[in-house]
Amino acid sequence: RPARGAMTSRDPAVRDCGFAPPARTIAPFARHPGERLAARLRPRGLKGAYAPRADTRHEISAPLKFGPVNVTPFGVGRVTAYDDDFAAYSPDEDDEVRFFGAGGVRFSTTLTRVDDSVRSELFDLHRMRHIVEPSATVWHGESNVDQSDLPVYDDDIDSLATGSAARVGLTNTWQTMRGGEGSWHSVDWFVLRTDYVWSSEDVDREFVIGRWYDARPELSSLGEYVDIEALWQLTDPVALTGRTIYDIDFDDFTRSSAGVLLDHGGPFAAYAQLLIVDPIDSTLLDFGARYQLTRKYAVEGAAVFDLENDDLQAISVRVERRFEQWAFEIAVGYDDITGDTSFGVALRPRGASGWRGRYGAEPELNPFGLLPPR
Repeated sequence: RPARGAMTSRDPAVRDCGFAPPARTIAPFARHPGERLAARLRPRGLKGAYAPRADTRHEISAPLKFGPVNVTPFGVGRVTAYDDDFAAYSPDEDDEVRFFGAGGVRFSTTLTRVDDSVRSELFDLHRMRHIVEPSATVWHGESNVDQSDLPVYDDDIDSLATGSAARVGLTNTWQTMRGGEGSWHSVDWFVLRTDYVWSSEDVDREFVIGRWYDARPELSSLGEYVDIEALWQLTDPVALTGRTIYDIDFDDFTRSSAGVLLDHGGPFAAYAQLLIVDPIDSTLLDFGARYQLTRKYAVEGAAVFDLENDDLQAISVRVERRFEQWAFEIAVGYDDITGDTSFGVALRPRGASGWRGRYGAEPELNPFGLLPPR
């Protein structure tokens, strides 16, 4: 997880970046798990010094509607100027200014069906609404500098994908009513999201685990893979989640996870997730909890534990003080991979993004936002 441009200054061992078995470290890094990455990266021109740059990004989109179908063409232009051409890192590349352009189209629509005959005391089902949301994105990006020719100090600036890619997705949501007479409310009982991502052969594949970011496709980890994610609201306080990514290029499941979310709607909420990252033989346990001490004070904590190496990777704690129209927060965290200790202070207006209480239809874990998403 460390930013690759910062590896030489932090100088972590290979195992500290999640690569523990020698078979997984010798091929890509030519280093054993206990050896430092800097010894491999410095001769390739990756520096730990500052790299001044200027960057500007602009996007224009035109939402259109054709009957029930939403169509949104969009275009992106970006210019990044560096004070170095990184000749030692990439001898064949001497541009100090990168020009990036991309464009695409997003498609989406929604279909619904209501069945009033559904009744189940076992699953607490009373009526059923089925919502089907097909969507697709077609995208192409070009740049005068390949991302492989730049040392990556920040992924969202230096590491921009180019080539052609497409995503086809289908989200199914089954909603039911719960609560009983006088307190009926709608619940997303089961949510299933499936995405298929395809990329052209000229795409420079950067990561083994595929990720698609529909709002910013250039930040995606492209390839050909299927991403399946689900949430089952077993009862109002308990939800089960799961996710798996099957990579067609590697013919393997690269990432799989399963977890539980607990929220009684009162002072206490918690989550736990078991995450298996097959390419690096890593098994992680993410867990966290929130407790509302009083009407004004709340405390949250989250941690990531490496089960393979029996080691705590990261831990964070946040304390919140609520006022009438805003909240004051103090957060402290430690990342054992990078050796960084962080301290943060925030003022959050009422209604701003933050703790949501119930988990609703969002099948992502780590609801407290204390630790980096995995």
